[in-house]
Amino acid sequence: MSQRIILTGADVFDASGAPPAADLAVVVEGDRIVDLVATSSLPDEGDHLTIELPAGSTLLPGLIDMHVHLCDWAAPMDIAADPARLAIHATANARVTQLSGITTVRDVGSAFNIGPAVRDAVNRGAVMGSRVVAASRLICMTGGHGSELGANGTFAREANGPDDCRKAVREEIKAGVDWIKVALDGARAVPGKRVLEFTQPELDAVVDEAHRLGVQVACHIFLPETAAMAIEAGVDTVEHGLELSEENVRGLADRGIVLIPTIRLPLHIIDLGQKMLDMGDYGAQAMRHAEEALPTHAASFQRALAAGVTVAAGTDTSSFVGGIDSLVSDLEYMVELGMSPTEALLSATSVSARTLEKEGEIGTIAAGALADILVVEGQPSEDVSALNKVRLVIQDGRVVVAEPNLAPALGEALGPEVVAV
Repeated sequence: MSQRIILTGADVFDASGAPPAADLAVVVEGDRIVDLVATSSLPDEGDHLTIELPAGSTLLPGLIDMHVHLCDWAAPMDIAADPARLAIHATANARVTQLSGITTVRDVGSAFNIGPAVRDAVNRGAVMGSRVVAASRLICMTGGHGSELGANGTFAREANGPDDCRKAVREEIKAGVDWIKVALDGARAVPGKRVLEFTQPELDAVVDEAHRLGVQVACHIFLPETAAMAIEAGVDTVEHGLELSEENVRGLADRGIVLIPTIRLPLHIIDLGQKMLDMGDYGAQAMRHAEEALPTHAASFQRALAAGVTVAAGTDTSSFVGGIDSLVSDLEYMVELGMSPTEALLSATSVSARTLEKEGEIGTIAAGALADILVVEGQPSEDVSALNKVRLVIQDGRVVVAEPNLAPALGEALGPEVVAV
């Protein structure tokens, strides 16, 4: 989209926390938002294309999902064990998330270094898909959570002792990751729910080495004991947090550690019912764990909210379980559990951008930001379900989804890859 384009006619939710603004137009040139101007001040003529968006629309930043696995933790073995099939599957997943208005995903674990590979393919324009911020192999202890997902260290880097943990971090950074992912417990790996899968010195080594080398750390935790370990080590985000205690949430709030709650995942698993059980022991174990986690997970999330913990939205779903593009259902559930619609929107835009250290670049509608723009029907700041009614998606200034009635107006800005919704 090289021509200057002016988007007008929609209320603008800029993700600053302010209510949507009427009578405001967004000006896009190249891959950037270059201005926000009052509609009363729009030029009548000039070298630009004005797009009048349908009445009742809201324009907001492209969404950010902070916890995805493009390689799909629930993928069938004929896909998961084959690098070629899995890479194609992950690339297709990145396109699916993009079509739903999710313009950035943080991939927190992939096999065969596929996450960084998809990131690079999207960045150079070789494939269409959400922008990817990538981890690769999950770092766990021998036999720890993640090791069961792939043989021969394809999905997890099993490490033992502080020195080996430092080496594991260096290996992942050498492989080109943006984040380190580490696991402290899990539903399936080491028998016994209360097993802590790293010692404090091992986790401290992971976090210290990653931070020393300028990379942030996402930490998978279920238990209050592992949450305490993560807080002491100073991780950047905690994932899931199924049983956060009062002490845990105070610690997260005090240290500024961000919670990625993946709050709807147990319900997605339970909703599948027999289909989940048909996956064999793996599916049956996941179902049991989801049923156990459901009440504690919701209470944990509400405890974190009450303590003022920063929450960024993430799903941990799958194209086979819940849908890889299920972010809106997480936002709906977070509202049901006590967030305001505006807070939920911020968790999937500006809060996530800040967590990724990309504040002002993504997750905002502001001059100078990348032109990641989502236009929906309705007012998501009043009802987040409106995010399901996608009218237009722009990523890096490029139209990737457009409602059919907008296509004639967009003219040459539409490429052959654009999908009509």
